[in-house]
Order: sequence, then C-alpha cells, then structure tokens
Amino acid sequence: IMQYTKIQLFSAFIIIAVLTMNSSSFGNHSDPLYGIDIRPANMSVPYQRHLYAYGEDSDHDGQNTRAEILIKASLSPVTFTNDKNKTVKTGRWFDSYTGVTFKSAKDVDIDHLVPLYEVHISGGYAWSTDKKRSYANDLGPDSPLRITHRWTNRIPKNTDDPSKYSPSYVPGRCTYLQDWIAIKRKWGLSMDAVEADAIRKQFTACR
Repeated sequence: IMQYTKIQLFSAFIIIAVLTMNSSSFGNHSDPLYGIDIRPANMSVPYQRHLYAYGEDSDHDGQNTRAEILIKASLSPVTFTNDKNKTVKTGRWFDSYTGVTFKSAKDVDIDHLVPLYEVHISGGYAWSTDKKRSYANDLGPDSPLRITHRWTNRIPKNTDDPSKYSPSYVPGRCTYLQDWIAIKRKWGLSMDAVEADAIRKQFTACR
C-alpha cells in the first residue's frame, strides 16, 4: 500500500510541475503572434514581382485572378465588357478598408492584404516559383486577396505593414489585423520587430 501511495504522489508531483512550468517553455499562448517568427526582414534577395505571376488564369477558363475574385466577391450579379465574359464591368463590392461600396470595376484593385513585397522579405524569397504563384493567385476561402479602391491600394496602403497602415474604416481594423496574422501564420512568414510591436499594441483594442 505504501509503495502504491508513493507512486501516486510522484505522479501528482509530475502533473503539478508540468502545469506550473514557466509559460516560456511552450510559448506565450496569450500572444496573438504565437508561433510566428520575429526576425529582421531579409532584404538581401532582390524582389522580382513577375516571379509571383499575379493575374494568371489558373483554371484555364478564360478568366484571370482579378476576374475570378470580382465575380466571387460581388454582392450582386456582375456584368462583363463583352460576351466573352473575361473582363468584369460592373458588380457590387464592399471595401473593408474604406467601408465604401463600389459598383464599377474600374474603381477597384485586387489587393494582396499581405503585399507581395512584404511576403518576399518575410520569407517568400525562398519559396519555389509554384508557391509564389499559389500565394499571388490564391482563390481559396482564406485567400489573401481583397477588393479595395484603386487609390487606397496604390497610395496609403501600397506595400506597407500594420506599423504604417491601418484601414480608414474603423470597424474593419480588427479584421484586417486578424487576417494579417492568419495569412502570415498559414504561409510561414516572419514579422520584423517594429511590425510585431505595432500589431500587438493595436490588437489590444480587438480583445
């Protein structure tokens, strides 16, 4: 009986030791960036946008990535510039960066929420050509592609990370941060210290 009791006590000790072990042994799970490497951006490999081949017709149906996203995300049936159904003319798209709804395809760009340049310096430089193309043209349910006003994509956002850009549409800011984190985590991309610090600070408003 005494031997059995000692075994029980030893087992209980092990369990308590594991449960009370310093959280650094497992990582800080309360950190929204848990599991993401924080390290300096790699600027040593030149960025070549054409290697990411954004805009290809992956499924060979005559519609490129832009057309596919415009069709998929439109809140109403789209129209096309001609009967070949390759170029979208009108639809109804909500811009989660600005809170504005657009009806003319000429007014919007397809934005990579985590920009291709940011992807490149955060680890994408080491990807195969196929993986680069997969990211740039991802049409899946957790796609990094977003529809936004042309000016927003090209001027205030451009290639900036959350340390320099935040959506003007306040209700969309937390979603933007959550998506940024999810995309970086899914694709195994790193964050630099300034970027990570800005995200952690902004994320406190999202809890």
